[in-house]
Amino acid sequence: MIPPGGRGKLQVTFHTEGLEPQYYDLYIDVYHNDPRERDNGPFVSRLNLSGRVELFFELQPLGGNYLGLFSFSRPPKRRFRLVAKDKQPFQILKVEYPKGKLKLQWLTQGKKKQHEFLVKVKEKQLPGEWVAPLRIDTDHPRQKVFFFKLWGKVLGALECTPDYLIFGPVKRNQGLDRRRKTVTLMAREGPPFRILSAEVDRKRFRLEVNELVVGKRWEVTLTLRQDAPGGPFGCTLKIWTNHPQSPYFAIPVLGSLEPEVRWFPSALLLRKGQGRVKIFGPKNLHLQLSRGPQGAKVLLKPKGEGQWELVLKGETLEEGVLVLKTNVLGEEKISIPYRREKP
Repeated sequence: MIPPGGRGKLQVTFHTEGLEPQYYDLYIDVYHNDPRERDNGPFVSRLNLSGRVELFFELQPLGGNYLGLFSFSRPPKRRFRLVAKDKQPFQILKVEYPKGKLKLQWLTQGKKKQHEFLVKVKEKQLPGEWVAPLRIDTDHPRQKVFFFKLWGKVLGALECTPDYLIFGPVKRNQGLDRRRKTVTLMAREGPPFRILSAEVDRKRFRLEVNELVVGKRWEVTLTLRQDAPGGPFGCTLKIWTNHPQSPYFAIPVLGSLEPEVRWFPSALLLRKGQGRVKIFGPKNLHLQLSRGPQGAKVLLKPKGEGQWELVLKGETLEEGVLVLKTNVLGEEKISIPYRREKP
């Protein structure tokens, strides 16, 4: 408790672990019972602080912690130097790193201005993104701990590219270059392989499997069907192989097939028992009522090439869906919602 007119002390400890070397703006909110202070609401005083995080160590070579792409059976090794920027001798006290991923060997001992060490990635790492964080404790008076990470990507014996397929937005009448995507499977090492099966949503896609190089390279091609349902879609291409290390791949497939039949506004809002929308589509668009509410009057009027007007009348209608038949491939039926405007 600080008495009126008294003084107090506030001790602040800054944790800089993992922060980039740059300027930082911080604030501290102090809560008290003085109603005159309202920096961030009543009874709050805000202290604004600014400072710069500096690193007194440098890892050489610069950028060497990126290991790039490497095979799971031929992992890389790197030689590094940890250098004190102020050229003050220091000693390594402790090193923490994932033992299941790395082997680490120090090549220098005692107090030195720089220390050299050798890092080797262990064999049989899992394919995919690979990260190994390291922590080095030192007796340097200005920086006790130095953090860095090694990172890269492990390539398996069988590579599948790309990781996902993106279609669209695509129109039905566009060429095959926009409606076709290909996945490639290539053996980097090991025995020959073959694709056992490939599965995808057959209502939307035609699927082709081709062997380009016997036992080494295959292609799986998806072609978006012209009669596929319109709108956004998402599914998975599932590929099974006889490769002992990579028997299965699941590849996300995303996209959107733009519908040719559209209407405005997006629904029938019944005001005083009547609603109206305009429907647009190809020049030869033809519409026919498939299902409508009982006791209602539905009027369909052509308004020119590819344009129709839909009018719904009914004093007792509440909410539902009006279904129309069309002559458009893949959009043989469209559903237009309706609802009475309630006071």
